Amino acid sequence: MQWWWFILLCFVAFLVLVSRRRRSKKSDIVIVTSHWQEDLTWLQKQKTFNVVLIDHEGAAPSVIEPTAVIPNKGREAASYLKYIVDTYDRLPEYVAFIHGHEHAWHHMFQGSLLDRIKKAEYLPLNGYWTDTDTQHPEKIEKHWNVIEPWVGPRPTFNGYTDGGAQFVVSRRRIQKHPKEAYEHWYNTIVTSDDSYNMGVMFEFAWHYIMGEPWYLKTTNGV
Repeated sequence: MQWWWFILLCFVAFLVLVSRRRRSKKSDIVIVTSHWQEDLTWLQKQKTFNVVLIDHEGAAPSVIEPTAVIPNKGREAASYLKYIVDTYDRLPEYVAFIHGHEHAWHHMFQGSLLDRIKKAEYLPLNGYWTDTDTQHPEKIEKHWNVIEPWVGPRPTFNGYTDGGAQFVVSRRRIQKHPKEAYEHWYNTIVTSDDSYNMGVMFEFAWHYIMGEPWYLKTTNGV
């Protein structure tokens, strides 16, 4: 009988261990954040996602060690492109590209940005829905030539998207374009004299680059 109790205790201990491992297992969604002056404590404290930080030169010290420090050009687009170039052949299944702030004016939702991150082929995260004919159309038109060889001519009709450039995207969608495309885009944006406005073009084109229609439907409930 003592042996049965011993076996039972071992089995219970095994179940507890498995349960703890499941609870502590990180999500297979990796967060990539573009940082400048934001306090990243909220990202450091969370235990669900692995976080990759891409810093810009001159950025404020961060509680998270940056994976790379890049020229302070191109807004968040340069950070996102740098990550894709560096990890193209070993991308995680899903990537959440975000800014360094948990709350912002373009977050049209209640609660934490982290609560909105989930697996998706493409998922906008802000809920800041806007059309491309009223949001910097001249910047989109001026710099579209950077991406045109891979995505084609800019659509002639009014586009619609979730502004703010925060989204989840799958590895499959990212790799629809060759690594050479992202290398070209990154090198162009960090050497451009008009990199800020080029970053604006990327902000309103990410959904299209990642395989969504130019007129993107509101898919995230806001």
